[in-house]
Amino acid sequence: MIPRNLRRQHQRITSIYTMYMEFPTCGICGQLLENELELMFTLRDRAEWKDKKTCSTTELEDAYFTVPWIWATFVRMILPTDRNYIYTAQNEAANNTFFLSGVGQMGLWRDEASTPIQVPLDQNVVNIGNHDDTDGEIISAYWTRMKYTAPNDQDLQYTPRGYVLHERCWWLAKRIIGGSILEKHLNLFAAALHDTQDGVDGMSLNMEWMIYMRAILDKGVERFLSTPQQYVQEYTGYYEHAATPIYPVGRDPVNIVELRDLVDKAKGRFGMALKPPIFSLPIDVQCLLADTLDSWDLSNTLFAFQWRLPDTYWRGRIPMEILFEYENIRHQNLDWQYFSLGLEKLFKTSDGLKNRQRILKQLGDIKKAFANKSNLD
Repeated sequence: MIPRNLRRQHQRITSIYTMYMEFPTCGICGQLLENELELMFTLRDRAEWKDKKTCSTTELEDAYFTVPWIWATFVRMILPTDRNYIYTAQNEAANNTFFLSGVGQMGLWRDEASTPIQVPLDQNVVNIGNHDDTDGEIISAYWTRMKYTAPNDQDLQYTPRGYVLHERCWWLAKRIIGGSILEKHLNLFAAALHDTQDGVDGMSLNMEWMIYMRAILDKGVERFLSTPQQYVQEYTGYYEHAATPIYPVGRDPVNIVELRDLVDKAKGRFGMALKPPIFSLPIDVQCLLADTLDSWDLSNTLFAFQWRLPDTYWRGRIPMEILFEYENIRHQNLDWQYFSLGLEKLFKTSDGLKNRQRILKQLGDIKKAFANKSNLD
C-alpha cells in the first residue's frame, strides 16, 4: 500500500516541479537539494537515530547510505546576522556578517517547496527529519538564489536569506580551504560563491528522489524498501538511456561505497601466495612499460606475465589530491597493486568519484576567489 500522504505529496510536488527556482540548490556544487520521504530511507540504514532524531556531525560524517541520494538531504546554512539581509549588487555578501548553522535535513515534511529551511543553531548538531522549535534551538531561513533570479528575490517577506550547502560539500570546502579560515571569513566565502557560479557545471536539473517516488508508487513501499538497490539500478538504466537523459549523477562525494569495498578487498588479498613470473624483465623496465598502458591493458599485461611491481610504484600512481582516504590507509597492509589498478577503474565508473572530482574542481575556483578577497595565498 502507498501511504496517502506520500501520493498527495508526489502529486503536489510534481505539479510545481517545473518551477525550478522554487527548489534550493547547493551554493558550492550547484546541485538541487534532495528530499527524504518520511525518513523511510534514512532510518533504514541508521535505526539508532529513530528515537533521538539527532546525531553529531562526526556521526553523520562516517555514515554510508543504501539509497544513494540521502546524503544530499543533509544541509548547512551560512546565515546573516541581519535578518533582513538580501543579496544585491549594492548589498554584497562581503559587506555583511554571517554565522554557520548546524545540519538540518530536507524532506517532504516541508509544507511547500518555497517554505524556509530549518537548521539547528548548534554547529555540531544534526537534526534528523522534522523538528519543532520549542526551545529556540532551530532557525528557519530562506536561501539565496545563486545563478538565477526570480520576481520575489527582493521580497522582505522571504527573510532571513542565507546560503544553503550540502553538508558533504561544506566538509570538502573545509578540507580544501581550511575550516578555521572559512568560519572566520564567512562573508568572503559567500562572496566567492557568487563570483564563481558561472563555472558550476555537471549538475542535473532534476531531483533524484522524484524518480524513486515513481518507483515507490509503482512497486509499493515495502517492496521497494526490501531491495532498493535493485530499483536504483533499474531506474538508472532507464533514465541514462532515455532520448534526453535526465538521470542525476550526483553521488555522495565523501563516503563512496565502491571505494570502501575496494579497500576491504585489497586488505583481504594482502599476503596471498604469488605465482612465479612467466616472462621477466628488470623492475625499472616493467615500471616504464606500465607507465605507457591504461589500467585495463596494464591489468591484462600483469596477469599474463604474472608480474608484481613494487608497492612504491603503485602508491606513486595514486592521485592523493583527490583520494584523501590515502591518509588513513597508507600504513595498512594492502595489496597495493590490486588497489591501485582497481582505483583507476573506479575513476572511470564510480559516480561518487566523478562527483568528487567535479566538486573539487569547483572548490579550486572558489578557493582562488576566496584567497583574492581575503588577501591569502
